[in-house]
Amino acid sequence: MAERLSSNEQRRIRQGKVAIVGLGSVGSHTAVTLARSGVGSFLLIDSSVVESDDIPREYFFTKHIGMLKAEAMAKTVNEVNPFAEVRIFTQKLDENNMADILKGFSIIVEAFPCEKSSVAFTEAVHSFFPQTHVISMCGLGDCASANSIGTKKAGKNLYICGASQKKERTKRSGLLSCAMVCAGHQADVALRLLLGEERFSDESGLPSKPPCAS
Repeated sequence: MAERLSSNEQRRIRQGKVAIVGLGSVGSHTAVTLARSGVGSFLLIDSSVVESDDIPREYFFTKHIGMLKAEAMAKTVNEVNPFAEVRIFTQKLDENNMADILKGFSIIVEAFPCEKSSVAFTEAVHSFFPQTHVISMCGLGDCASANSIGTKKAGKNLYICGASQKKERTKRSGLLSCAMVCAGHQADVALRLLLGEERFSDESGLPSKPPCAS
């Protein structure tokens, strides 16, 4: 990384604080990508437990089965980046505790599988923290090709990563490759924000108003 980033850019990433809400097929890969990139502080939020069915799609291993996802991912992040500070929250996040739990994080990655939950979460976050950057996801359930994944700035502090357009479901819909590419997009937005880049091109192929931003 030292060959690609200036000392100031490396410092900004090390001092970066990112909260990740939802550690499924997208959120777990986003967390590991940011850890490998050198992000220095994480808040990992998920109340669910790693099950055997999660192993093929999520960044967990058989040794993690039965563990809380947030606890398992915290261990993985520290294995990748021993210098990272990792906090976890393993209860349900809602409007009653959100302001206290997310306070101090200017970048929040949202990785819910349900688009309705994504919209409600984003609206709630911005009601408490209007200046916080939320990096959301949508449209992966109908994604049949990773080539359709893009990023769209859908508001002043809202970024949508997901499929450019919804198509009829096929046997290939929801491929892991789509989730991993989406995770890469979420990590890319977070890193660019940490480096001070807030101007994003709209040449993503995503509609002007993605379905999960409505």
